[in-house]
Amino acid sequence: MAKNAERQTELDRRLPDFLALPKGRKLLSTFPLLGPLDFQAVPDIEISQLLEISMVGISAEWQRPALEGWKRSIELQCGSLGIPCGRDDNVYEVTLPYDLPTNDDFLEVLAE
Repeated sequence: MAKNAERQTELDRRLPDFLALPKGRKLLSTFPLLGPLDFQAVPDIEISQLLEISMVGISAEWQRPALEGWKRSIELQCGSLGIPCGRDDNVYEVTLPYDLPTNDDFLEVLAE
């Protein structure tokens, strides 16, 4: 099973319910990593239930790449928690079926 958390807000909301599922192999993906993550800030979880944490970069005109400090922080947290951390430093271009040259254009499309 896998769950995605791209920012602390999503991590706080999604991780407790994900970890409460019956035992099994659990992978947390941070794609696209859009902000720093602090696993110890999430209340009432047993983070050691995670099998692995996977980090992937992203690039598009409407999104910024993940900052190196965010990735390094996750690696350090994984090391201290004994959780394997996969890291893909390739930057993937996101292809959309239409052009979105600015953040404002993207938000307009989402609002429709």
